[in-house]
Amino acid sequence: MSKPNGKASNPSASKSPKKQAVRKPKKLEAAKHEIRLSPCTERYLDALTNPFDDVRALGACIPEFPAFNSRKITVFARGTATTSSATGEGFVYGYPIKWLASDANAILYTGSTFAGGAFVGSGTGVSPANTNSPFTAANLGTSGYCRYRIVGAGIRVKSTSTALNRGGTVVGMQEPNHLTLTGKTYANLRSYRAVKELNFDEKWVGVTYDPVFPFDNQYQDYGVDIGNQQAYLGLYVKSAAVSQPFSWEVVAHFEAYGTNVVDGTRDSVDPLGYAAAMQVIQSTQEVSADSAEDTFLHRLGASVKAEVKNVVAGFTGHVVTAGAGMVARGIERYLGPRPNPRLLLGA
Repeated sequence: MSKPNGKASNPSASKSPKKQAVRKPKKLEAAKHEIRLSPCTERYLDALTNPFDDVRALGACIPEFPAFNSRKITVFARGTATTSSATGEGFVYGYPIKWLASDANAILYTGSTFAGGAFVGSGTGVSPANTNSPFTAANLGTSGYCRYRIVGAGIRVKSTSTALNRGGTVVGMQEPNHLTLTGKTYANLRSYRAVKELNFDEKWVGVTYDPVFPFDNQYQDYGVDIGNQQAYLGLYVKSAAVSQPFSWEVVAHFEAYGTNVVDGTRDSVDPLGYAAAMQVIQSTQEVSADSAEDTFLHRLGASVKAEVKNVVAGFTGHVVTAGAGMVARGIERYLGPRPNPRLLLGA
């Protein structure tokens, strides 16, 4: 089709070209890198700060390198004790490293004929007790039949007296250098900075195990102490009236492997979270609890975990959230597990 002047028409020639919209460049935000605490680290902190939590502490392991198969074992014992009919004093005293043997007699508690005065390992009015462990001392042996380590442990007590007779105070501790508590009096315990005198009533009051030395988290044979790994725990009661009953509980979480150990599961590794956990636990060992339902040597578990995240953030400068340990799993895949010829039947 042509115009009257004979020139061919061009529809696009009369239109001006569209202008390209120029957009402002977006402000680039710095990427946030996340270092996550592994579930194993969180469960480990739960086992240390509240070993009595049947949900969160059950199955805990120590998230240190290297990883290999271990059986996660929880043992406990419960009972009733009585304060002295002469002095109103009583105690529950234990040696957690031996609680994996069901015949170790490594828990001691008092009856009304206890004379009072101090923690003692035997004598009138002092009775032994054992946990519900599936192992006896003979099963554990001393030649690699079962090597194990403490993940978390604790003792707690509460008054079961009538409201009229209820009252008194309680103190407790783990000896700071993992030495014995035998012979220590109520006054001795109160002289330690980490110990706080709390009310003895219907609420649970407890004390928990802490790793103190580097070898505390090493596997060991039964009855063979590594260094000073004795870690006695004890709670000493002074009731307002004599011959007052009280309930006690002990619990311990272990990892174990060896020829007599089956049903092992793979450990997790979280080196960064583990290092942070150790730093925070060490720093909280001299912080007394503000509530009778807390332990003597720790803040609440949630506060400890918040502190751990702060420490990790300080180490790395990254945001820290709860969840799977991406960095830890990468390290584990690269380095691989430690070979262990003693592991049998998936133990």
